[in-house]
Amino acid sequence: MTRITSVFALVLATVVISFAQTNPAAFLQVSRFTVRSAAAPQFEDSLKKVNMARVRAGGTSVFMSPAGSGVEFIYVVVTPFSKGSEIDSFPAIPAALIERQETEVFRTLTRLSTKPRLSDPHPMYITITRTEVKPQAIADYEVYLSKVKAAEEAQPDAVTTMRQVCTRRPGGIYEAIRFYITQSERDGSPSQESILRRVYGDEEARQMIERAKNYVVKWEYLTLNFRPDLSTHRTPATRSN
Repeated sequence: MTRITSVFALVLATVVISFAQTNPAAFLQVSRFTVRSAAAPQFEDSLKKVNMARVRAGGTSVFMSPAGSGVEFIYVVVTPFSKGSEIDSFPAIPAALIERQETEVFRTLTRLSTKPRLSDPHPMYITITRTEVKPQAIADYEVYLSKVKAAEEAQPDAVTTMRQVCTRRPGGIYEAIRFYITQSERDGSPSQESILRRVYGDEEARQMIERAKNYVVKWEYLTLNFRPDLSTHRTPATRSN
C-alpha cells in the first residue's frame, strides 16, 4: 500500500485535463483519496454530490485504481483551471470515509507534451509516469524531455502525452500522462525506450537514457481507469476493444 499511495503523491493525475476542450488547461488541481473498500459506496455517493457543485472551471474527471489486495481503493479527482480565481479547496467529504487525502496543483508543460491537443471521446485509460528530478538537473532533464517529445511525435501512431510539473514542491516533480481510448491501445503501445532507439539509434538512445538516470531521484508508474459515472464531463462515446 505504501508504494502505491506514494505514487499518488504525484499527480496526478494524476491526472489531468479538461477533456471538454481541445487545448489543455494551464493548471490542474489533483486530489487523491484512499478509501477502504467497505466505505467505497458511501464515498462515491458523497463524491458525486461534491463534483456536481464543481463545474465552474470546466468540470472534473475522476479516475480510480484498485490498490493492494483490494482492502483499499484510490480515487483521483482532477479539476482543470486557468487562473486561481477559478479554483478553491476541495469540498469536505466525511472524514470517516477516507483513510488519506492529498491535493496538489500542477502546471501543464505544453511545449514538452506530445500531441498536446485532446479529443473526444474522453480517454478511458491513462498511464502516469511520475519522476522526481534532482534540483540541479532540472534544465538538463527538460532538454531530455524535448528529445523524447520529438521522437514520439515522429511516430505515425504517436500517443497524446501531457507533461506537467508540480507547482508547490521543492525540486522538480514531473509527470507524463498518456491517454488511451481502449485497453488494447494501452497494452499495445510501444515503450519510450523502443521509440528512442527507433529514432536516434541504439547507441545514442542508450546514452540518453543513462544520462537521464543521473538526473532522477526516482521514477514511479501507475495505470488508472476513467470513471465517467463519477465525473462531470460529458459521458465519452463507447468503443469496443
